[in-house]
Amino acid sequence: MFFDYWEYMIWIAKLGLYVGTAFVIGGFFCYSYLELASTTKRKLLKYTALGATIGAISSILGFLFLVGSFSNTGLLGVFNSFYFNFLIQTPIGHTHLIRAFCFFIMLGLILFKLKRQDISLSIIYKLVLLFLLSPIILSFSKLGHTTNSGSLTQLLISLHILTISIWMGSLYPLWLSSQTEKGEILQKNMVRFGQLAVFVVMILLICGASVALTLFQNWNEMIDTAYGQGFILKILLVASLLFLAACNKLYLTPRLQQDFYVKKLRSSISLEMIIGSFILIITAYITTVVGLG
Repeated sequence: MFFDYWEYMIWIAKLGLYVGTAFVIGGFFCYSYLELASTTKRKLLKYTALGATIGAISSILGFLFLVGSFSNTGLLGVFNSFYFNFLIQTPIGHTHLIRAFCFFIMLGLILFKLKRQDISLSIIYKLVLLFLLSPIILSFSKLGHTTNSGSLTQLLISLHILTISIWMGSLYPLWLSSQTEKGEILQKNMVRFGQLAVFVVMILLICGASVALTLFQNWNEMIDTAYGQGFILKILLVASLLFLAACNKLYLTPRLQQDFYVKKLRSSISLEMIIGSFILIITAYITTVVGLG
């Protein structure tokens, strides 16, 4: 009974981890890649700091909820010293600890930069942030249903997490850019993001399809299982995102010199954020509560 309850708690923690990771990666990417005003860049640093905060808290809660599920003694089970000490010494515990540590260090670096008048990030600063992101991205392949998979599958999972985080995490920065940047600058940003998005989507689809082939032996296994049904729903939502992204790139972006189409773009990105939220919710759910079994 308690274990089922803890599964839902772990699901919430994993969802927070997905959101935090997307915020950090998407915020850092748009800060570095797009042409933005200093006020917008400051907002993106705050957005990234929020993501690091959510990621750090979710990592800690995820581990504590795991302790609680093992102790099977109710909510106070998160304070069970025996299972805490046992799990913290396992690879699972090490992964949670390293991930939380990276988020906290990243948060400290960003907050330090926000306190200064000059918010530009040097090459060294960016390299340090990238270094801290690496264990976070790799951690997703070390926990969950792909833990015992081969190195290739784990690499594909990591690339999948990276690309989906760039895409999902960039939606709010793009929406923000549509409010603060106008005319040619906004159009230039959307064109640049659209060009890179082609490669991001290609990698995302290749990784997703490859992982699906390792998880499902046949089509019946995908259709007849709860995990497979959730996976199909996720694919349909991703397909709707691709449709919206194509409309943005091919129809709205060339017309961004007109305010009417800027508002349309903003509405389209808002819809993408809603769909993206459902994708993260479903992904976290099927990988924790449902599982492959």
